[in-house]
Amino acid sequence: MLSAFHGIRLMRLPHGLTFLVALAGAGGQLFAAEPLPMAAAETATFQPPGLLAGPADFARLREAVRQPGLHRDLARFVQGCADRELNEEVVTRCIIGRRLLYASRAVLRRVINGGITYQLTGDRRYARRALADLLAAAAFPDWNPSHFLDTAEMSCAFALGLDWLHAAMTAEERRQIEEALIRLGLEPGLNPPNPHWGNSDNNWNAVCHGSLAMGAFAVRHRRPDLAEKIIARAIKALPLHGRNFAPDGAFVEGPIRLLARCLAPGCHLGRHQGRTRHAQPWASGCRLLRPRGGRRPLGG
Repeated sequence: MLSAFHGIRLMRLPHGLTFLVALAGAGGQLFAAEPLPMAAAETATFQPPGLLAGPADFARLREAVRQPGLHRDLARFVQGCADRELNEEVVTRCIIGRRLLYASRAVLRRVINGGITYQLTGDRRYARRALADLLAAAAFPDWNPSHFLDTAEMSCAFALGLDWLHAAMTAEERRQIEEALIRLGLEPGLNPPNPHWGNSDNNWNAVCHGSLAMGAFAVRHRRPDLAEKIIARAIKALPLHGRNFAPDGAFVEGPIRLLARCLAPGCHLGRHQGRTRHAQPWASGCRLLRPRGGRRPLGG
């Protein structure tokens, strides 16, 4: 699979997520961490759930970037993005039209780039920069649930931040971030003001249910009741969107939305239920990253 990416110009890569895709092509395995059984989560302390990549995956990446090649190139690109973001202003609650999506995606981008760079280098500057945005967004009165994509993508950012940046947080920062994810993301997600996405087959289904499921895994030790409801609903709804990958795993919007919103929660949900069938529709989408007969991967 690595050869499929060598011809892509780095400036077209979608930041840190392509780096994680490349891990699979190097013999790595995403979603290595097993989620806690829900029955055990109520009394458990926080354990990183391994969303998109767990400790073993980052350890493999740290080894991979020591050698010249795609992984090192991608690591330098992601770190360059994170370096620029060190000097960006902290996110504010700026509504553009009816959307807070710009702010949500800014936080998500900085968590992904800063989180990966922190994991690879151990430099706490990158973690602290991403945490500054998470703490700022935690103080927002809401995450604009009337346009629920905004809430969902912010929830995804908070889930990844709790997972990848946990070692750089104080106990008080963790409390603030966890409580904000529950109050501003997961609880509104149970009864959204505009629930058209709940049983749709378009990308709103994947983004909203997938992001909320990632958030549920991140705080299941605090609110196992809430996490159970969100995960159970996602198990029911995500296969409706999975039909878009028939018959051979290709998706009309390309692989990145698939990776970030469907494949991660799909694999976690399959493990949580003790079976893999929930993950199969989305996991098959990785086939498009391995072109056959000269076919160019979608989204490349």
